[in-house]
Amino acid sequence: MQFARMTTRWLALLLLLISTSTAAQVPDLKWDKSVVKDVNEAAGLSAKDPVSALMLFKNVATNTKKPKPEQKAWLDQQIAALQPQALAVLQQDYEAASKALDLRGMIFSSATANEIAKDTIKTEPLITETKTKVLAGTSGAGDIWKITNATAVPIKGSYSEGGPTGVNIAPNNGSQLVRVKAHVENISADGDKSYALWALGSLKRILGSIYATSETSRWMDQDFIFLVTPASEMMACSYVMDGSGMATMKITTGSKVVRPPMTVKKGSSMDIDVLFSVPNTATDLRLFILGAAPVVVTKPPEK
Repeated sequence: MQFARMTTRWLALLLLLISTSTAAQVPDLKWDKSVVKDVNEAAGLSAKDPVSALMLFKNVATNTKKPKPEQKAWLDQQIAALQPQALAVLQQDYEAASKALDLRGMIFSSATANEIAKDTIKTEPLITETKTKVLAGTSGAGDIWKITNATAVPIKGSYSEGGPTGVNIAPNNGSQLVRVKAHVENISADGDKSYALWALGSLKRILGSIYATSETSRWMDQDFIFLVTPASEMMACSYVMDGSGMATMKITTGSKVVRPPMTVKKGSSMDIDVLFSVPNTATDLRLFILGAAPVVVTKPPEK
């Protein structure tokens, strides 16, 4: 009798595990060909990656090819079921990142949560508090990138590149362009979270998916690169130069040139070559890439 009760309990537990880990079944609702790939991918991810699955389902629900009522009803059901799980994962990731002084991880998890709904996870400590510690060079902050040979050269006037996708980059008022080069190596044993691209906005996510890999890797993007003054004022990267290790395709949206985020596999490296608009009075600049401590930039050696 006792064995029978134990067998019954184990069977119930097994059924529970199966029911909670099975991918969502996609009903035949005649999905438009523009969304059917995302629907099937989200369904396959729903058990093991609720954040990515939720974001894909939400993306389909707001697609320009609006879902039919029966499709929307099914999507809403999946979204409602996944949201508590996804937010719990993002909350846990934010807290783990904050303990590790991982500013990058905090940004990824909080920005992705805000894509689901504003103020849905507790962001304590605040990102600004961790940023202050990281920029101050607090020990342990930043162990993803090893940055070497960081140099900076001022450029007079504006910078132009010709060709069919030619650009012209001008400094802000009271500023000058500074060209920064550095060698950046991925020294992390881990990779970025599977949902990381969702934190970069729809265009960057679509472009970045071209370079996504199943291998352990980290994302490198223009939006992760800054110059920092001694007073911890941050200047965003203005442009990724042609010839840089980050330079692939480029798309112009309004006055901004956008390049896809790149994956850097574990143990791999790249040479970056980027432009900044820097106040004329700025001195003692440091290069800061999300995932590494700031490093001093120097003048390149004389040739």
